[in-house]
Amino acid sequence: MTRTKINFLWNLTLTMANYIFPLLTYPYITRTLGVSKIGLCNYVDSIINYFVLFASLGIASLGIREVARNKNNKDSLNIVFSSLISFNVILTIISIIVLITLTYTINYFEQYKPFLLVGILKLLFSAFLIEWFFQGLSNFRYITIRSIIVRLIYIIAIFIFVHTADDALIYYGLTCSIIVINSCLNYRYSHKFVKFSIKNIHLKLFISAIINYGIYRILASMYTSFNVIFLGSVSNNIEVGFFTTATKLYSILMGVFSAFTAVMVPKVSELLSSHNMKELKDIADRTFNLVYSLSIPVIIICFFYSTLIIKIIAGDGYEGAITPFKIVMSLLIVVALEQIIIQQFLMASKESKNILILSLTGAVVGVVLNIILTPNLKAVGSSISWVCSEFSILLLSIIYFRKQYGFSLSINNLIKHITLNIPLIFICILLSDTTLSLKSIAGLILSVAYFLICNIYVLKNEIFIQLISKLHLLFKHK
Repeated sequence: MTRTKINFLWNLTLTMANYIFPLLTYPYITRTLGVSKIGLCNYVDSIINYFVLFASLGIASLGIREVARNKNNKDSLNIVFSSLISFNVILTIISIIVLITLTYTINYFEQYKPFLLVGILKLLFSAFLIEWFFQGLSNFRYITIRSIIVRLIYIIAIFIFVHTADDALIYYGLTCSIIVINSCLNYRYSHKFVKFSIKNIHLKLFISAIINYGIYRILASMYTSFNVIFLGSVSNNIEVGFFTTATKLYSILMGVFSAFTAVMVPKVSELLSSHNMKELKDIADRTFNLVYSLSIPVIIICFFYSTLIIKIIAGDGYEGAITPFKIVMSLLIVVALEQIIIQQFLMASKESKNILILSLTGAVVGVVLNIILTPNLKAVGSSISWVCSEFSILLLSIIYFRKQYGFSLSINNLIKHITLNIPLIFICILLSDTTLSLKSIAGLILSVAYFLICNIYVLKNEIFIQLISKLHLLFKHK
């Protein structure tokens, strides 16, 4: 197995751990805290994440690229590490000062003060999380093992300390502690590879790129995390609870594609530097086909089983999350394709102007539609505005992708995958149910079986075939 595939499996495991472990506690938390307190925690966390965003700007995206390019030159690597982390710390200190000032001077934040003060810990330690450093080194083994251990501790702590709705602050504190612990472990482990030194700080080398990538991330947040903040401001915590519950499963599934994207960015950077366009096109075609084969059937299954899925994840009282969930799940294919084009290719090629235009387009569409739709449609309006903004970015990114590389999405492949999944639609129509009945279980089993048969025997998806082969050898060995 190639190093890229090994890294993909490690990063896939990492991403799934980061999302599935909380999902194991989410049904318990939603039932224990209730939709209002869940909305409260997510609303405050969105505010904190905004400050984290301003504190880090484009350091993460730039860091992966620069570490990958300089990992074989220790002196250059020390300069990259020292400069980027210093920049992050400076911006973090400024962000903390601003957040504390707003918390104590604006009456609106009075009701959220305890949660915001706890969130400051997340903001502070995010500067030392440095996941970009290990992703640039392609050291996914370490961060995967570390993440699983920390997540297991987190799950145990949730069941020990959170028992009633009054424990919402404890729950949020435990959630923030994940960043605190991971940051401490990461920074300590980084000493094996790099050395921080004031002498190695050269902010001028990176300030332009950090700002360019930072503007992209800030604008991108206007059609992602901005939705939660705006929704909470024009409605209430209950609607925020509906929206964040609807996006929970989407975030987990999207993590699978993000795992592959994060692994491929260093590889694409290397191929671009060697002008290996043939292999670049091969990577693009394979990743697009992977997205089609995974996302289309998952979207179909989630659409028809949406009521059952929400009931299992959140329980009663979250019926308002069903329609937003159906809408948001369509983003699975849109954002997956978007990530491949933008993060793998456009960002790796340093096309900052195109990235800026893309993010500005999404921000404008997202903000305008939020203002028009969200006050009346609430969680549903937030979902629609998010989908429309992401789709507008995808269309524009396809144009830039074709112009810059001469590559494009294969419409024939897309049609082939859609046609192949028509029988799956009929299976779901006939056997889907709103409760966990024999009918719905049979439908899910048959749907998964059809999905596997298509990927292994029809599409011959190499990732599925290799996984089945590995499992076969494992059980045969036992």
